[in-house]
Amino acid sequence: MTSSKGPTLVAIVQEADRLRAVGVQTGPDGTKVVWARSSDPGQLDWVAFARACGVAVDQAPNQKRQPNQMLVVGLRPVGVAFYRLQLPPVPHSQMDSIVRMQVEARLPLSADQIELAWRQISAGQEHVTVLVAATRRRHAQALVDQVRPLTPRRIYLSCEALVKAWTGLFASDDHASSAVVISMEGHSTQVCLVDKGLLGEMGMIDIGLDDLADQDPSSGAHQQFLLDLRSILDAMPKPAEGHVRPIAIMSDGSGTTEQLARLLQDAGIEARCICPRPDASSSGLAPAQVYEYRTAIGLALMASEEGQQWLDIFTSLYQPADQQAQQEVVSAQLASGLAAAALVVVLIVAYVTDIALARRLRGLVDQHKLLELKSQLDAREQVSRYRLDVLALLNEINSAAPAGGFQTTSEPNMPNGPMGRGPRGGRAGGIVLDSFSFKRGQTITIEGQASTPEDLYRFEEALRKKEGISQVQTKKSTQDKQTNRIKFSINFHYKGFTQKGVR
Repeated sequence: MTSSKGPTLVAIVQEADRLRAVGVQTGPDGTKVVWARSSDPGQLDWVAFARACGVAVDQAPNQKRQPNQMLVVGLRPVGVAFYRLQLPPVPHSQMDSIVRMQVEARLPLSADQIELAWRQISAGQEHVTVLVAATRRRHAQALVDQVRPLTPRRIYLSCEALVKAWTGLFASDDHASSAVVISMEGHSTQVCLVDKGLLGEMGMIDIGLDDLADQDPSSGAHQQFLLDLRSILDAMPKPAEGHVRPIAIMSDGSGTTEQLARLLQDAGIEARCICPRPDASSSGLAPAQVYEYRTAIGLALMASEEGQQWLDIFTSLYQPADQQAQQEVVSAQLASGLAAAALVVVLIVAYVTDIALARRLRGLVDQHKLLELKSQLDAREQVSRYRLDVLALLNEINSAAPAGGFQTTSEPNMPNGPMGRGPRGGRAGGIVLDSFSFKRGQTITIEGQASTPEDLYRFEEALRKKEGISQVQTKKSTQDKQTNRIKFSINFHYKGFTQKGVR
């Protein structure tokens, strides 16, 4: 579909086997689609498809797009885990730390390997409910790199666009804010919980319409689909007492989706097909096209809403070109200032060091002990590399604590042998260090208490930045009901001491 007037926004989404795009005009009368385009099945080249849609690709960072035109893209939530967490009601500034610790405890990954985004769903006197989307950073980076040449304005999760399409194009007023929405593609299905008009939870099934078409209802594909769908539905929170949450299959009115609805009803799942509303045709497309491009249109509707909190899971890996250019200017100015100051310090230190080093070398040469001294230094370095220097480790832990360091309240207890326990009762601001345990060839364990989750998160992040300390992981994090402090246990590797097989 084409129009003589160009679009003010282009939205491109990725489906299981193709890319779809719409060009829309936004104005006082709403959003109107002026053209729609799909790639051929199996064609997932973002750059080639964007060029076919008239989108400029590989622009210089400071080059602006056509006036009033904006590009947004939606990526499939493959490899993204969604968690619905109930957390204590704490100030918003502390909530991010709590969320990150909860996600780290659920995923077999360290904090620096996780990309996540969250938003608050509801709040009560006893707890706050948040929705978290989390994925492996390496996976998210690979997705972002596919669309980076397009320099999109924003990158969204396509499942949120699907929910937006439900509320804006399919649902009646009674069911727009709360429903379970099933959207089927050829070989995959997304099951989305709509909570207050936004995504509340999501699950994926690797079976789609093409896999179920012309199949006997008793076939293995149908039974596996029912099993997976029931598992997703059972994991979703139950609706409030007396409230009925509809289960809707987004449909174009075809017999395949109607047959699926009957199959679900026979299995005790009260689902029904929902086609685009009659007023959805005012978007500029026929109802069948609205269904076909539902996710792309939903993405365009998302981009037209200002101030809405979406799950921006890619925000730390990608920034729009104009924002990135501004940050680069500030960073360059700051780096130049720091470099100039550092250069002065280096010149002074180098001058003093060269004089002292020359005198020392002259004395060593006179004594003919250069080779002997080097041998001694190499031996000491080799020994210290594989022997735990308790004092040095304590200094590293102390410097990682909040301002003030640890104040030991009792004498350290250090028995001889390969196993030891460190000082008890160390305190620093919001951190109390109870003990640490170490044994050659095993990770070192710190046990203690934190006043707030924010203190614990900062302490853990500071440990990660220490030279010689690696693979920092929080193994336990629980809140004491009597003291309201966070009891924690952190494991990490330290230099060569924790390497197995080293003697």
